[in-house]
Formats: sequence, structure tokens, C-alpha cells
Amino acid sequence: GILAAIAIPQYRKSVEKSRAAGIMILMKAIYDSARFYQIVHGVYPKNFEQLDIEIPQSPDFTFPRQNNLANGNTGNICNCVWASRNPNSTRYTIIKRIDDGRTCCCGADVWAFACKSLGGVKDTEKCSHLSAAFKENACWFIP
Repeated sequence: GILAAIAIPQYRKSVEKSRAAGIMILMKAIYDSARFYQIVHGVYPKNFEQLDIEIPQSPDFTFPRQNNLANGNTGNICNCVWASRNPNSTRYTIIKRIDDGRTCCCGADVWAFACKSLGGVKDTEKCSHLSAAFKENACWFIP
């Protein structure tokens, strides 16, 4: 019982770290493709369909808006792509700016380990591009 009480939470953390790292790789590919599009066309893409990559469906994350790239319908989160962890009860989101490559991870404190495990550093200044909705949660800048 004692071994299980220690091992199961550590296992869950390792699995969550792996999921978050996988989505970071995909977001880097989206970033690279959007930058290439900008070099070729002189503007950033408005949606994922303009990118030269296929974005696989993930059972672990959703991209809530597919028109949230630069010049798209971004609301108050400009020039970025963001992925939210499924299910919603997990409650953290990874956000990557397309124009400068900054990445932030925001979520409830209970899931802070996922952000920290990616090398995240709590830094409000570097995540200042996020909307007030995200700033209400803890946010970590990922170098």
C-alpha cells in the first residue's frame, strides 16, 4: 500500500510529462511551418489549413481554435497557437507565440508539475502576452 501510494503519483507525473513534451514537439512544428509561410508569403497564416504540415488528432490535447494564428481571429491572445489538455479536468494549456517563439504553460496549481517538468519558470513578464483568463491561473515561461 505504501509503495503504491508513492509509485502511482510518480507514474502519473511521468505520463503527463511525456504527453506535454509530445504536444510541445507538435507546436514547434506548427511554429516552424508558420514562420516558413511568413517568409514565402510576407504575412503569417490565418489558420492551420495554410500550413504545409498535417496536424494529427490527439486524444490528449485539443487545439480549441484553429484560426488562432497571426492575423487570424485571435481575440486577446495574439499571434499564437494554443493546445488545451483533455479532459478539461486536467486544466492546463500550452501557448506558443508564432511571431517570436515564446512558449508559456498555464493551468491550475495541481497541474503545475506538467509545466515545471518542461523547464517552465514562473515568469509573469515573459507570459504578459496572455489574456486575463489565462493570467488568473499560474503561468510558466518555457525557455
